[in-house]
Amino acid sequence: MIPAPAHTRILALTYERDDEPDKTGDLRLSVVSGDFSAAADAYVSENLLLSFAARLKSFPLEPSGAALDAGTVTLTITPLDPHGHLPVVAYLNSTWEPGPFTQEATLRFRTDYASIDRFARAIMAMVQAGSGDASLG
Repeated sequence: MIPAPAHTRILALTYERDDEPDKTGDLRLSVVSGDFSAAADAYVSENLLLSFAARLKSFPLEPSGAALDAGTVTLTITPLDPHGHLPVVAYLNSTWEPGPFTQEATLRFRTDYASIDRFARAIMAMVQAGSGDASLG
């Protein structure tokens, strides 16, 4: 693995629908923040993704922010200050069942409203298409 520059911050969602009638599928969350990276998979409903994207599009975000909680993947974006700084916190773990060999990581970085607006639109397009990617960085 080639180390990323210390200023690299990117979060990517990849979604693939696998159950047309139920509108559910596989979600992969990959995050790089400086020298750290992590990735995890979750099975999600498209309604969960669309609800998260809709909360991201509100301006300003509610003080509680917007959260996507899919078990092995949790993503939260909350307002930090009145200047539009928004911390992104991604928590990823390797299993639904905690145990001695569970791998987990929490990565954080800061973003802004313009970036989360693009991210929300990309999530909505990804869900509408039934597959695709949405990135924030």
